[in-house]
Amino acid sequence: MWLRYLFGDWTYNPEALSDADIAVYTQAYAQPGGLHGAFADYSAWRQDLEQDYADVDKRIACPTMALWGVEFSGAKVMDMEKLWDDMASDLKVAPIPLSGHLPHEEQPELVTAALLDFLQP
Repeated sequence: MWLRYLFGDWTYNPEALSDADIAVYTQAYAQPGGLHGAFADYSAWRQDLEQDYADVDKRIACPTMALWGVEFSGAKVMDMEKLWDDMASDLKVAPIPLSGHLPHEEQPELVTAALLDFLQP
């Protein structure tokens, strides 16, 4: 029930993930330690922000791709391209339309095409 709520809130189309899709996530997260990585990622936001401030004058030098769902609430309150452009000197952006926080689930063909376009050269 928690995952259905979370994914429904994070997607552009709340029906994007089927019950079978949710079952795969449920099985993975039910494993010992299955939620640890996700919780640790979100609980580390203060440390992440401190590192961003410490590195504010440094830019990522290698080819970098920024990929996001255009309809995700976080992408609507900030200029994602500018955010990443300020951090990377060789940037390719891939805003994925009609998707929220899970563009790989909602628009897998567009995400795959963007990744292949970025990785093939």
